[in-house]
Amino acid sequence: MTKKILECSLSFFLIACGISMLFVVFNAKQAFNSYLTAIEEQKQVQTKVLQSAEAVKEVCFELGILAGARSLEEQRLIEPTDANEIVSESIDNINKHSERLAKIVRQVNNKILSNRIR
Repeated sequence: MTKKILECSLSFFLIACGISMLFVVFNAKQAFNSYLTAIEEQKQVQTKVLQSAEAVKEVCFELGILAGARSLEEQRLIEPTDANEIVSESIDNINKHSERLAKIVRQVNNKILSNRIR
């Protein structure tokens, strides 16, 4: 009789261990899927940040070109028509990224030109 109790206890123990292992494997799979989802979201956020940084870099570059063109025009190193063309291209490129900023830059540029005429 003791041997039967021992075999039943061992069987029950093994069944409990099997169920526990299934539970652990199922939870590990859920945790792994959550981890993969978090990594994918992180990747998307990083991509958006890089795209935003690239846009800011391009806008800053165009502002630098614009300021450089006006400065070179003041120093009489380039013709006013060439400077106006460069500034116009820069404003168009800025407009691709931010219409409001392009509007502000255009107004400032117009003010600078109107002050030169006076």
